[in-house]
Amino acid sequence: MHCSFDAANYSDALFKHYDINFPPQLTSIVSHRKAEYLAGRIAANHAMAALGMPPANISIGRHRSPVWPSGVAGAITHHRGQVYCMLAKQLVDSPSRLRPGIDYESFIPAQDLELLATSIVNPAELALITTHFQHPEQGLSVVFSAKESLFKALYPEVGRYFDFLDVNVSNINISRRELELSLLCNLTRHLQRGCSFKVYWQTIDNSVLTWILHCANNHDQIGQQA
Repeated sequence: MHCSFDAANYSDALFKHYDINFPPQLTSIVSHRKAEYLAGRIAANHAMAALGMPPANISIGRHRSPVWPSGVAGAITHHRGQVYCMLAKQLVDSPSRLRPGIDYESFIPAQDLELLATSIVNPAELALITTHFQHPEQGLSVVFSAKESLFKALYPEVGRYFDFLDVNVSNINISRRELELSLLCNLTRHLQRGCSFKVYWQTIDNSVLTWILHCANNHDQIGQQA
């Protein structure tokens, strides 16, 4: 689900207007952050409705991650007046757990490529990006966003932060707009070094949207072109 919003039009009264709880964690933060939070919850409720589910109070969990109601798994991303919410129905008695991840970013400026690359990718990854993308800074943006999407998908299972350099780009398929990412370290008993994941991307103007739907029991993913 995608929505646009204008943070300049934000007011606290909009929480009541949209029947969304105002969490105490937002009390002391700046208004544009409140606008992002509210827009994300509005998008989430639209997505819940699209799945035939009632709206829900999606509170703030550890490391600011959304706390989803029983029966649904989701992820939210917002950037520069755009918000995306990815939801999937989750059967309560299913042995598998769906873990969506989604991220939206502006392209990294070409002049910042050298400055930022070393914190996002290793030299082999950068060489792979340069081989496959006509503009390496755009390729780096795709990889940056893809690693963010993977983090969001794995965080409920891992429960802690891990680094961009803990994940490696092992393959790039330009025609399918598909990245294969693999772990370079052990994150949990099930998420071990060498586990691989497919993340998909779409470019939108001067930005990139990436997403993954990870299945936590066997590490398969479901993806499709947008």
